[in-house]
Amino acid sequence: MPLIQREKYLEFLRRHKDQDVIKVVSGVRRCGKSTLFELFKQELLASGVKANQIISINFEDLEYEPLQEYHALHEYIVERLIPDIPMYVFLDEVQHVVQFEKVVGSLFVKLPPTFSNCTTCCTSSKNTYIGISGINRSTMYSWMV
Repeated sequence: MPLIQREKYLEFLRRHKDQDVIKVVSGVRRCGKSTLFELFKQELLASGVKANQIISINFEDLEYEPLQEYHALHEYIVERLIPDIPMYVFLDEVQHVVQFEKVVGSLFVKLPPTFSNCTTCCTSSKNTYIGISGINRSTMYSWMV
């Protein structure tokens, strides 16, 4: 089944792709946030980004349930980061991770310089992102309708 292109929201991700900000897409359930991530990942791969440069976790998939503990999530991501190349981290429905802000904050402000090119994108079906806004005031929001 072909995915519906959500050009307005894709443009939000493109525009901020390599900027030093956390990208957050929020919206009601079933509005297309996960599909948006899938489309953006396809664009990244088509532009030459390798699959191992993309870390993608959907917290509604039971496969990733053990990562709902924030220390485990942080370890999982950091183990997969490759120094000195751009990395893309997609955390879909991240509100399932209690204290996810600590993980996102750590990725954003505490990684060594060799990992400084790490693009982090998050989605949530709930308005839980108020806690992220304190991370260096470097969060970009888009609300899907």
